[in-house]
Amino acid sequence: MQQIKTKTPLINIFIYGNYGYGNLADDVILETFLEDVDKKIKKKNFVVSCVNPKNVVLSKSLLKRLKLIDAMEGIIPFKNINEINNSDAFVLGGAPHLGTGPPAINELSMIFAALFLGKEVFIWGIEFGPMGSKFMKFLGRKILSKVSLITVRAESSYKRLIELGVKCPFIRSIDPVLHWKPKRADYKALIKKYKINLKKPIISFFPRIRANWPRYYNFTNKAAILKEKLEAEPEKSKERAELIDFMIEKTNGQVLLIAEEFFDNKSISDINKLKQIVSYSKYKDKVITINEVLRPAEFKYLLQQSTMVISERLHPIIMTRDAYIPAISFWWIYEKIEEVMKDMGQGKRILSLKGSTKKDKKILMDTFNNRTKIKKELMKDYPRLLKLSNRNNQIIEEIAKINPEKPKRNLFKKFLLYILFVFIGFLIYIANIIEFIKVKFIEKKKLLYLKDLP
Repeated sequence: MQQIKTKTPLINIFIYGNYGYGNLADDVILETFLEDVDKKIKKKNFVVSCVNPKNVVLSKSLLKRLKLIDAMEGIIPFKNINEINNSDAFVLGGAPHLGTGPPAINELSMIFAALFLGKEVFIWGIEFGPMGSKFMKFLGRKILSKVSLITVRAESSYKRLIELGVKCPFIRSIDPVLHWKPKRADYKALIKKYKINLKKPIISFFPRIRANWPRYYNFTNKAAILKEKLEAEPEKSKERAELIDFMIEKTNGQVLLIAEEFFDNKSISDINKLKQIVSYSKYKDKVITINEVLRPAEFKYLLQQSTMVISERLHPIIMTRDAYIPAISFWWIYEKIEEVMKDMGQGKRILSLKGSTKKDKKILMDTFNNRTKIKKELMKDYPRLLKLSNRNNQIIEEIAKINPEKPKRNLFKKFLLYILFVFIGFLIYIANIIEFIKVKFIEKKKLLYLKDLP
């Protein structure tokens, strides 16, 4: 009897996230998801809704296969709603920090739109911040309870879902980037270009001088920041230069100063901040500044040449974990950095905000001197972490089970969503104006407009 061949169904996946924002780590998360899907689903189409399609940094082979659309297309996201309607699965993936404020409202609105159009919704490897107001908690509980599956990458996020009373299945994992194994990149060309000496210790340093400025929007929707935040940066740059000089003196090594965030406005880009740090260092010739946007694979392989990593950012710590490289971070105001360091088995190596106290210097030198022993400990613990990270792939397994259907036109539902997004846009605009008036006219703080910065 002749066997009947069945066609492999084509699954259309719509991905929504903070990609192309200028933060390389967000794009690394996207590349991880796309490559994980490639391993488990044969036929698929990707549509990625991102902050700035032109700024998305991925491997060239992946970029060719994606349809990138603008998540910020206007008050009414016509393209986003149409693409969601034509998809089989909606994925909010990795990069957003779902919590409170306008970004969370946007993300919950897009999840609601997908649910309203009858799509399966998944939230992949995400972090949940606190949902402050009673209204946000109510909204979050009602919408998230309809999601098919959620994976969260932090214990605090898992607890918040329990406290919120979310009724859909959710899984505690860790950051999916930990298990990402990119195809080999030409990092040797970078080593040659920047004259990195592999025979000497390499301390990779990721500073965070611009510490998440709050933004305020005036009546014409122009963004401004607090002047006091900008004025505080040179002092922090001096402290980081002092740390760099200490490491160079004690290790006779070289410091790789690497940027993770890139923006069109030079004043808020990491590149400009790195130059500021180097200007205060006594050993400018031993500080190597990587002043270009690297693709994710290049970024990872360059990082893995490090003797140790010092980072105020999360993903350099995660991306070097499979190479068992000792990492040191800095204390933050909230639990995020401590959670990640603890998850990675590096929780004892956290510096003060200043980074140059006696205790800090002891942590730095103990880590450097005991790096071989630390590597062995990290290697022993890695299988446990890999298992946790791979839990995120349960979402991809669920997507693979979807039986694609021909999309319905849903004209009336789409019309209702257009009205909803106009209303949401109006509320966000009013909230921004109220915050602007409060800061500028009631608290009388000095603001600088981003468009006026050099």
